[in-house]
Amino acid sequence: MAHPPPNLLFPVHNLSSLPTHTHSGTSTSTTSTIIIITKATASRHHPDHHHQVSAASTAIMSTFGATPSANTAATAPTHSIKEQVKALVDAMPALTPSTLDAHAAPLAGLINARSPAEPDAYTLRVALMVVYHRAWTAPTWSVSGAALLNRLGTLVAANTTDEATKNTRGRPLRGVALIRRLLFGQLLSDFEKKETRSTGCVALLGELYKLPPTAPLNVLGMTVFAAAKTIINGEREEDGGDIEVLLMFLTDIKEKLAGETGGWGEEGGAGGEEWMAELGQDLGRLAVDERVPEFVQFEVADMWETWGY
Repeated sequence: MAHPPPNLLFPVHNLSSLPTHTHSGTSTSTTSTIIIITKATASRHHPDHHHQVSAASTAIMSTFGATPSANTAATAPTHSIKEQVKALVDAMPALTPSTLDAHAAPLAGLINARSPAEPDAYTLRVALMVVYHRAWTAPTWSVSGAALLNRLGTLVAANTTDEATKNTRGRPLRGVALIRRLLFGQLLSDFEKKETRSTGCVALLGELYKLPPTAPLNVLGMTVFAAAKTIINGEREEDGGDIEVLLMFLTDIKEKLAGETGGWGEEGGAGGEEWMAELGQDLGRLAVDERVPEFVQFEVADMWETWGY
């Protein structure tokens, strides 16, 4: 039996356990579920919901038809927001550049319509989780999922904020920066434990990594550490294994960062060289924490010293 998809943003077993918001901005139901943004941020309580999403999603999709409508999704009175979001994403085919906006716009419209009443960016969080869940269950959709997340970085309004997720200066994250942070937490959560990894998660990670540094979502930095951790864990399983896999991956990162001038932080961040130096330190700590064989640690440290970091 397959493990349930990993969750950091929503540490629950399935989407039916996500909280339900009504159109008035209030919540309905009986049980509380803690939503964790990242390890370093605060938790929130939201009510649980009793409906099974799979059944509700099927009913909604038959109502929406083959082509989801932004107006239909935003005004449907009998379904929770999470069910509306799931119906939109489930109805998406493999996306192409010519069809991307037609499918991304209704989802962004639903998020934007609700964002002023949601200081916790609830609808955006649900959208990211649903996209991630679909990639987990359907690896072939990962290319579309990466493209969709990247497009949302442009289409989601700047007033979508999160009071509990702050940047380094203590201000709420907005728009693209908020999407980066939430997705970063989800990616890392998938690689925290070896047994929770899946083909779909790795596929989505790979597609996000392929996006250029100039992409609106600019996911290069956020995916590197998760991917490196995956490789390190895999190498550890083989008593160090082929360290060349990790070295080749890190060399590829260095080449991609050669043209990176603005960094990848919430509002610009460090440049490529500074970021690489920080990554080296993080990987060093990771190797120790994960009890990676000493000769593997030596290889990585030697490479960083050769590069001048």
